[in-house]
Amino acid sequence: MKDKDADINKVERLVHLFKPERYAYLAISSLACIAIIILAIKVVIDDSSENGHFVWGAFASGGVVGVAMMRMMKMWNDVIKILFKTDLAKDV
Repeated sequence: MKDKDADINKVERLVHLFKPERYAYLAISSLACIAIIILAIKVVIDDSSENGHFVWGAFASGGVVGVAMMRMMKMWNDVIKILFKTDLAKDV
């Protein structure tokens, strides 16, 4: 039982250490999602055949969301590796 409590404490400490990074990625992802929604509404309202730049804006925002989620998954992967005492150097 002590090992389980120690592991939970380790995870809590690591999650606390990554808190600013999590909030930064959450903010960036939220802004990018809002941009995608605004672009979609603009394309529907405009009803113009010249919507190429809006499509590129949607791709850029989608890329930002993808990169932010990738970094979040990397953070959780590092937490799990540290928790289970996996050697981080062999994955580099």
